[in-house]
Amino acid sequence: MSVLLVAGALLGLWQWFARPDVFFYLAHLGFILSLLAYTLWLASGIWHWDRREAALHDHVDMTEAVALGAVALLVWMAFLLCAWTRIGSADAPSKLIPWLPGGGHLIQAAIAGLAANLLIAGLHLFSRKTMPSRDPWLLPLASILSGTGLVLLFRLGPDIARIRGIAGFDHLFGLQLRSLFLSAIVFALAALWCTSARLESLTRKRYIYVLLSVILISLTAVFGEEIHGRRLSLNLGIMQFQTVELVKVLALLFMVGYFRYERGFVEAGRNWLGLPRDRYLLPYLTLWGLTLLPIFLQKDLGPTALLFALFLLVFYLGTGSGASVISGLAIMAVSGGLCYGLGVPSMVRTRVDIWLDPFAHSQNMAEALWAIAGGGVFGAGMGKEMSHHIPVVQSDFNFAALAEAWGMVGVACVMVWFALLVQRTIRYSLSATFPYQQMLIAGLGALWAIQTFIIAAGNLGLLPLTGITLPFISYGGSSLLVNFMVLGLIMRMSHEINAGSICRP
Repeated sequence: MSVLLVAGALLGLWQWFARPDVFFYLAHLGFILSLLAYTLWLASGIWHWDRREAALHDHVDMTEAVALGAVALLVWMAFLLCAWTRIGSADAPSKLIPWLPGGGHLIQAAIAGLAANLLIAGLHLFSRKTMPSRDPWLLPLASILSGTGLVLLFRLGPDIARIRGIAGFDHLFGLQLRSLFLSAIVFALAALWCTSARLESLTRKRYIYVLLSVILISLTAVFGEEIHGRRLSLNLGIMQFQTVELVKVLALLFMVGYFRYERGFVEAGRNWLGLPRDRYLLPYLTLWGLTLLPIFLQKDLGPTALLFALFLLVFYLGTGSGASVISGLAIMAVSGGLCYGLGVPSMVRTRVDIWLDPFAHSQNMAEALWAIAGGGVFGAGMGKEMSHHIPVVQSDFNFAALAEAWGMVGVACVMVWFALLVQRTIRYSLSATFPYQQMLIAGLGALWAIQTFIIAAGNLGLLPLTGITLPFISYGGSSLLVNFMVLGLIMRMSHEINAGSICRP
């Protein structure tokens, strides 16, 4: 009798586990726990990594290969979980990959994972050949973030197309995959070309970058594609390129170049606030304004706030003046208050009202907050969440979509990946031999840190929402290209610093 009871209990337990919803939740839970385990392993490996280990090239290659192998496995798991939910919902397969003739959900997911992992493997082989003393953690961190973005678009694209009745949204994943391929090429070019000697020579052309920035924004304002009343991108044929993504790097090169060649004068004469003398401070502020003004006139408030924060940070690094940061933040607050009070531009008042009371002023923000709350601790799982109903979720609300799909644990892992990526740049900034190298690497890391903070805080309702992308994750080829260009530059610098091959300019 007892044997029959045990057998009946086991059979009932098996039937319960075999239910599709239970099986999916257990698979999803296993995936989230795998993300957590990988994140803890990354953090531990980075914590114990010694720069002297970079001299052991085989050790560098093995560490990077193991980390990327885990990334490949996690990305494939995420794609297959998306396919499983589509099979369970009996959705007809969408043409997610334009060049793929057909195939069911599982076939498309397997090919999507294969394509992404082949690109990542190619970057590893290239880095192994050209930068043997590189930091082995940078590429895996960027790869897991980019893979997360691809999975998110693979999941959201078909449902966005269905809801909005626009078939083109089916191809979001395919377009982002193409952008990743182009980004891999840009990464390789940056890693080959951006040696320390060339970067030092670039800083000499500091005033040209301001001119280039103004020209790029002006060309975009005149010839750019108009979307929602604003011209923010140029049509390059193969992609729509948002010029402000490149302007961020140009502005940083100007700031680093200015302090590289005016540093002696800046240190020589300071007033009681610790600021440089007017003859050196005013040209910097004037050129700073020339860079920001065209972007502000375009009502592109996110990049304006990002560049303002970057200017303050680099100014502090160049002068050591805490008063400059405090006064800059005060200026930002007063300017924002005036813009809100006067209603010019109107977008400032709209964004602040949404921030103060999202449920009364913005369906988009309200749905994003509900999505974050609905994710709970472990998330609903890719395909089980409803974040595809949030407008522009593919670019502005990636954080909310991830929070609903992966929960607090999953999105915390994503934030840790960003934190580790920035930590690696800061470490090499401190290890660099010369001040301009320190400022450049620190500034590039700050771009990632500030951008991530602004978009995450905006999705959470902690700051007014701005239209900037989550690095490596958000849909957008121009953002992906520039981020991989920055990654290639930092990896080249890490190789030279570790190899001790930076020669004094």
